[in-house]
Order: sequence, then structure tokens, then C-alpha cells
Amino acid sequence: KNAMATTRAALAIFILLLARVRAEAACDVACDCILDTPISNFPLPTALCPKFHWSGTDIPCCFPANMSSITVFSGSSAFITSLPNSYLPSLLNLRINENDVSSLGDLARYPALQHLVVSNNILTSLPLASAPIALESLEIRDNRISLVLPAGALANMTALTILQLPNNAMTSFDFSQLVNHTRLNTLDLSYNYLMHVGVLPSLPSLVDLDLSGNLITAIAPRAFAALTRLRTLKLNANNMTTIPGDAANWCSLTSLSLSASSEAPTRLDCCNLGWLAALPTTCPGLALALPRCASPPAAENLTLVEAQGSLDACPPPTTTTTT
Repeated sequence: KNAMATTRAALAIFILLLARVRAEAACDVACDCILDTPISNFPLPTALCPKFHWSGTDIPCCFPANMSSITVFSGSSAFITSLPNSYLPSLLNLRINENDVSSLGDLARYPALQHLVVSNNILTSLPLASAPIALESLEIRDNRISLVLPAGALANMTALTILQLPNNAMTSFDFSQLVNHTRLNTLDLSYNYLMHVGVLPSLPSLVDLDLSGNLITAIAPRAFAALTRLRTLKLNANNMTTIPGDAANWCSLTSLSLSASSEAPTRLDCCNLGWLAALPTTCPGLALALPRCASPPAAENLTLVEAQGSLDACPPPTTTTTT
């Protein structure tokens, strides 16, 4: 029995030392303590080592000796319910994916934050008034955001280059609050419940705009005309039946998607859209994904290009005379 007990003790010490070595190797800075307790028996720490990436199956390596040195906090599938409460002046990158975060809280706690990703959580609103002005990318996809962004919510975040809010439940978006966002390169509002697109302000750096998978029924004339650097425009899987011919500088695009999907079978009234069918010829550098026609009946379910021989059934354009 004594020999068996000695063997077990030696094995336990060996496992403990191995765990300590592995934990020390994972840390970037000197730490106050090494955690030897399984994660299931240890409360969720507020902050971990700099650049520590943590998932629900990992055991945190340690608490950092100096919490102000944290530059990256990444936690996925770790049952996190709120963002770190500590004041983290050096935090640059915060990623909290696949957790149960319901509120962003006061983002002023992270004055140097440049990249914020809070995806696959349960956020219902975006109180961004306290967001740091240094923020360059904001990605909050696959949440439950149904409240319209309050006026000016994004106004101070003029350093943004990437804004991604897909797969939420927003019914409208005030594009005018982006008027000073001269660095914005990517805007993704796909798979929300947007119903109308007005005229967007000049966004001189915007290259990619994704409005696919919404409920858009109307697009304003010249809606995208001020986006002089726009190259990719996704309008597929929406409910509009026509598109203004002056909505965008079509030949400056490299990709235009208007195609349908199984969830949202976009169907255009193909009468008076001959200009759209001609785009592959007039704009040879444009990759074009077209939807199918809903009307006239002779062109139903044909692509706009296939329907060109069936558009004789279209009623003549209406004209208005003045006296």
C-alpha cells in the first residue's frame, strides 16, 4: 500500500509539474500565479495573459502580473455573459464570440481599443456612445439587435474602416450618421430587415457594400452614386421589383449581385430594365449576377438576359403631359 501511495503521489506531482510547464509556456508575461484548478471549479477570470486566446475547453494559464499590459482578449464558447469589467488601457483587440453577452456596457474602459468583435451572442441593442474614437473595426454579427441605432451612435467613430452588423434584426439604418467616416472601407448590413435604401452620403473609401438578404422593396434614385470607389455591391435576396438606372456608377463596379436565393427569390419587373441587361456589354469589367423576371408573364422565371426576346409584351412607358 505504501508503495502504491508513493507511486500515486509521484504521478500526481509529475502531472502537476507538466501542467505548470505547459501553462508557463503559454503565457506571454510573468504571472502572479499558475492555475492548477480545472476550469469547471474556478470562477471566470476577468482578464488573462496578453494575447491569450481562450475557449470553453481551455484552462486559463494565469493572471497577468500587470493587467494594464493586456493587448488582446479573446474568449469563445466560454459562457461569458459580459465584457471584461476592468479598466484596460492597453487593450487593442477584443473578441468575444459564441457566448451569452447581452450588453456591451461602458466601452470607455478600453480607450485604446481598435478592433471589437462580439458575434453569436444575445445583444439586442448597440449603445455605442462610449465607444473609443480609436476603434477601426466593429463586427457584431449573429445577435438579436432589433432596435434602430440611435441618432449619432456612430458619429464619433470616424476611424472605422470596417463596420459589420449582419444577421441581426434591424429594420432601418441611418446612413447619414456615416457622413464623416472617410476611412470606411467595408459596410455589411446583410440579413437584417431593412426595407428602404435612401441616398447614401459620400464615403470616399467605401469599396464593399453588402445589403443582401434584407426586405428591401425600394431603392432611391442615385442611392449609391456618391460612392465613387465602390467596387462590390450586393443587393441579392431582397424584395425590390425594379432598380433605378442612375442608382450607381455601374461601370465603376467589379461585382454586382442581384441574384435570388431560396429564402428570398428576388424577382424583377423586367420591363424597362434593358439597360441592366446591357451592363455586361457596356461595362466589360463587371461581374454581374442577375435575378429572374417576375413580369411580363412571357418572361417569368427567365433571367433578364434570357428575357430580352420576350419583352415585347411589356406595356409602353407611361408619359405625362402638361398643359
